[in-house]
Amino acid sequence: MSNFALLIEDQNGFLWEDPRVFDAFADAKDEAKLRVRRGNVPKGYDARIYRLSFVEEVTK
Repeated sequence: MSNFALLIEDQNGFLWEDPRVFDAFADAKDEAKLRVRRGNVPKGYDARIYRLSFVEEVTK
């Protein structure tokens, strides 16, 4: 697994530029399935699957 920062599009079409770290176990393709760490999704939004709009690997 790799650490990624994601720009995700939720089911309402809003984009969230999220700098927090997610564990991604698929490459950067639409409908990639993400295991989202608890607390990483804005309140009131479903954490299961979002369309993956952009992935950038986090560098330290």
